[in-house]
Amino acid sequence: MNAKRVNTKKMKAWTGIAMVLAVFSALCLAAAAEDNTPVAWIKRGIELSSNESYEEATQAFDRALEQDPQNLNAWLFKSMALTSLGTKIALENKNLGIKDREASGMTAFDKAIEAHERAIEIAPENATVWTYKANNLAKIGSFTDNLSILNESLQAFDKALELNPEDADAWHGKGIALVYISQTREDTSRYEEALRYIDRALEIDPQTAGALENKAGILSELGRQNESDKLYSEALELYNTSIETEKSTEDLVEAWLSKGFILQAQGKYEDAVKALGNATDADPMNGLAWKVKGVLLWRELKEYDDAVNAFDKALQINPKDPLTWMNKGDALKALGRQAEADEAYAKARELGYQG
Repeated sequence: MNAKRVNTKKMKAWTGIAMVLAVFSALCLAAAAEDNTPVAWIKRGIELSSNESYEEATQAFDRALEQDPQNLNAWLFKSMALTSLGTKIALENKNLGIKDREASGMTAFDKAIEAHERAIEIAPENATVWTYKANNLAKIGSFTDNLSILNESLQAFDKALELNPEDADAWHGKGIALVYISQTREDTSRYEEALRYIDRALEIDPQTAGALENKAGILSELGRQNESDKLYSEALELYNTSIETEKSTEDLVEAWLSKGFILQAQGKYEDAVKALGNATDADPMNGLAWKVKGVLLWRELKEYDDAVNAFDKALQINPKDPLTWMNKGDALKALGRQAEADEAYAKARELGYQG
C-alpha cells in the first residue's frame, strides 16, 4: 500500500495566509484581555483550525460574525476552515466510493464558497481577498476534479492580478491552478505556461520557498531533473532559514514539514524522517507528519517497529483513516505479527478501504 507524495498534486494552494495573519496579529493583542469579542473568537478559530478542529473553528468564526456580520477576517478564515473541513472529509472517504455530497466534502466546500462570496461583497476591490477566493477554488477544484471550479479559480486569480499586478501569491497560485487543470485533463501541455506564472511570482519575491518547491515538482514531472534538484536545494536553504528564525509553532511546523517533503522527493529518507520528527516534536498533534513519517520508516527504511509507533500516533489523531490502518497492517506483517496485522486490515476495510 504505497502512500507517495506527488509534488504537483499536493502543491501549496494556501500561498497568501501570511498576509491576513500579519494584519490580524495586531488585533489579537488588543483583544488579549477579552474573551467575547469578535477578535477573540477569530483568534480561537485560528487556533482550532491549526489543530484540524475545523467544525469547532467554523463555530468560533460564526460567534464572531454574530457580533460583527461585516467582519472580513471572520468570513475569510471561515471559508478557509470550511475548505479544509471538506478536504478532510473527502480524504477520509476517498476509498468508500460514496457520491453523497456531504460525505464527499462538497457540502463543506459549498459553504466555503458562500463564505468567501460574503468576503468579496465586503471588500470587492481587495486583491488579497480575490487571491484567497482563487486559492480556495483551486483547492476545491483539485480535490473534486471539477474543471468548472478550477476555471473559476483562474478568473479569480486574474481579478486579483488586475487589482494588484505585483501580487506574487496570485501569480504563484495561478500557476498551480493550471497544473491542477492539466492533471484533471490528464494533459501536461499547460505546464510550461504554469512555470511562467511561477517564475513571475519568483521575480516579485525570490524568497518564496513554496514557489521554488512547486516549480521543482513541475520540472521533475517534465523530466528536467537537474533543474528540479537545484531548485529543491534552494528551497531547502530557505526552509532552513525559516526554521532558525520562526517564532510561531505553526510556521515552524510548516517549515519542518516542507523540508521533510523535499527530502522525501529527493530520496533522502533518513533526513526526511528526522525533519518530520522535528515537526512532531514541535506539534505532537500533527497527524500528517506522523503518517508520512510512518510510511517512510516502513516502506523505505524498513524500520518496522518505529513505523508502527508512528502509525499509532497518527491514528490517535485520526482513527478513521483507512489508509493509515492499512499501512500499519503492512508494517505489522513485516514484523511477523500477523494476527495484529489482520486486525489492522479488518479495521481498514471496516472504514471502507477497497484497495
